[in-house]
Amino acid sequence: MDIMTVTLTTEAPAAHWGKADVTYQGAQALIHLSGSEELRQVQMAARKIRNQGVNVVQLAGDLWSVHTQWAFAQGFATAKVGYQVLWCGSDADQATLTQRAEAAQFARKLINDTPEDLSPVSLATQAAAWLKDIGGDNISFNIIEGQELLEKNGSAFTLWVVAVNVHQLYLSLISIH
Repeated sequence: MDIMTVTLTTEAPAAHWGKADVTYQGAQALIHLSGSEELRQVQMAARKIRNQGVNVVQLAGDLWSVHTQWAFAQGFATAKVGYQVLWCGSDADQATLTQRAEAAQFARKLINDTPEDLSPVSLATQAAAWLKDIGGDNISFNIIEGQELLEKNGSAFTLWVVAVNVHQLYLSLISIH
């Protein structure tokens, strides 16, 4: 697996690169920050790197923050699988970014599922299972469907509501009459 190291720099690119915001030195890409819209610059640079066929990157250097790493990840992400961003910084920062990436990946999967694969019950089940994976024994859930749902709600329109606290995942039904 080829890994490209990506580093942020505030230095201008060498003259032979012209006004490029991303330059390369072997297996390293340098994102040259200039101006005030740093997060936007990082996100756009990530998209350029990804569009060049790079699939795995290791972020490196002291200029990366949680915010700039997340902006990079959002620019690097595509609907296609097989890409990976390896975080830098403290263990806490890396854990935060990993959790965000997992949540974004879950949301992306739901968005890209077909309506046939994502019925209301399927959506509720997937959301509950995902939250259970995260929260372990602190999460429990109960899904009401079919005849039991009709008995509880009559013929009213039903809206699923998901609420989470430390101890319980609530899949509630709100009837709209």
